[in-house]
Amino acid sequence: MLQNIANLKGVTVLSKEQQKNVNGGGYLTGAACTGGYVYSGGQAVGFACTYKYQRTFLGFDYGSPQELAPSNNTSTCPAGMIC
Repeated sequence: MLQNIANLKGVTVLSKEQQKNVNGGGYLTGAACTGGYVYSGGQAVGFACTYKYQRTFLGFDYGSPQELAPSNNTSTCPAGMIC
């Protein structure tokens, strides 16, 4: 069966090392307003929120949401969210 899959058009067989490096992806979740603003060109463009990162694997959540590094976790709040 594995050989049948490997023979399909566009299929690439990954080495063990390549398989270890596959990142399943994820999304930002848990927006929390900081009470500050996000600025662009000297103008406030929205409220600032911190986020957590939820890892996924094959479309399913994997583990608990993780804190992001302080320099990467602040961005504009989702539309309609007001501090």
